Amino acid sequence: MIKDRTGRHGAPGIGERRDSRQTRATILKIAERLFAEAGIDRVSLRRIAVEAGQANSSAVQYHFADKDGLVCGIIRKRALEFEQERARAMSALMASGGEPDARRLHDICLRPLSRKGDAGVFAYASLLHQIMAADRYDKYHPLVVEVAPITMYIAGLLQEAVGMPAAIFRYRMQQSTLCYLNALMSPPVGSFGDGSPYPDWETKVDVALLAAHAVLLSSPDASASARVTTTGVLSSPVDFKMPTTRMTDA
Repeated sequence: MIKDRTGRHGAPGIGERRDSRQTRATILKIAERLFAEAGIDRVSLRRIAVEAGQANSSAVQYHFADKDGLVCGIIRKRALEFEQERARAMSALMASGGEPDARRLHDICLRPLSRKGDAGVFAYASLLHQIMAADRYDKYHPLVVEVAPITMYIAGLLQEAVGMPAAIFRYRMQQSTLCYLNALMSPPVGSFGDGSPYPDWETKVDVALLAAHAVLLSSPDASASARVTTTGVLSSPVDFKMPTTRMTDA
């Protein structure tokens, strides 16, 4: 017999499973927004439970154990969504006959991060920015490796295209992603000092990509140039096929 987390024996019914999934989804959505607005370390699990409409203040612990488990749940959810988005973008690139060079592959990796969430809230990018700026991303990277094989495959193609050793490439990718998020989030709205408006969202995304490309692809000094050969072109053809199955969050 199966014992669930409440100690009851037997598998939960269909309605109970559906309610549990809905509760988890609501908690993830609220937590992502609050973490983005106030900071991960400044939001209590009790506050998340209350704003998620949970009468039991321990509801978050029941579903995610602790705050780290909750952050993992958000990252897993978004990684699964971005996995499908990147797969579609890669398939479209191959179908068009386009060359999967470094810039196009880098675009595919980064663009999903610019997608706004519910009600236009740019929450996940803010959360990811906090994690990366605090140098905590390595803690969660194995989770992305586990649930996002297509993303890791595209990153592998990108590493081949830029010709960097793994350690340098991973560091450059983290820094270029941080640069991309910085460019997107600051300033979010408003106008310049002379009253002229900030660029529209698509322009901001394009500029952010250019900045991120510069971080990934440029060599900072002569010694780095000697170690890194950045051709930006893959040495062999790519045979990418859209996966037939879709991973989903439990």
